[in-house]
Amino acid sequence: MERMVKKGFADREGREIDKLLNFAAARLQPSGNYFQASGLRSPAAGRPLDSYHSRDTSGGFSFFCVFITFTLQPCYAIVKTYVLKREQKIPITLNDAWEFFSSPLNLAKITPKDMGFVVTSDYTGDSKMYAGMIITYKISPLLGIKMDWMTEITHVDDKKYFVDEQRFGPYALWHHQHHFKEIESGVHMTDLLHYAIPYGAIGRFANAVFVKSKIEQIFDYRTKVIEELFGKL
Repeated sequence: MERMVKKGFADREGREIDKLLNFAAARLQPSGNYFQASGLRSPAAGRPLDSYHSRDTSGGFSFFCVFITFTLQPCYAIVKTYVLKREQKIPITLNDAWEFFSSPLNLAKITPKDMGFVVTSDYTGDSKMYAGMIITYKISPLLGIKMDWMTEITHVDDKKYFVDEQRFGPYALWHHQHHFKEIESGVHMTDLLHYAIPYGAIGRFANAVFVKSKIEQIFDYRTKVIEELFGKL
């Protein structure tokens, strides 16, 4: 009888741990950074969360998973979103503007050289943008340290706008809208970027100290190079 009671408590403990882990995973799932950093695959990648912990009633590894998940969770859940908007008018046709800016390979031409920006996806100059397109890069955003970055083209409205969003990379959120509008003698372009940095207060400090200025420098460089390539209105 005593053994049956102990087994009942153990089963209930296992179910409670399942609930805790599944709740935490649901909160963390949008960024996926915790699972990526820990070498695990998130539920979104198709691996059952049950495989992340043991049902051993000793509770050692199960408790560890719960502790780590809830310790790290605020770092990813509590983020501040920042917005950057830039507008530019250039004296080229809408067709020419769309052809240039919707090509993944041309992005490297308008990115600062010190970022070591390289498109690693197997695209050519003839590759056409489409919704669902995945683009991978190598970048060196800080101290020359190389890192991988992956974005997805999530929305495309031909010759009007497209949106790229980070799938893997340094940001908790990266949502970049590129808008094009035909005007007299040229094209009015608008970039609207929403981004966020993980790690809560540490991320907000990093943005204030260097991330915000670095992003602004990147867009300043883009404006200058675009004017050199196409002129300005």
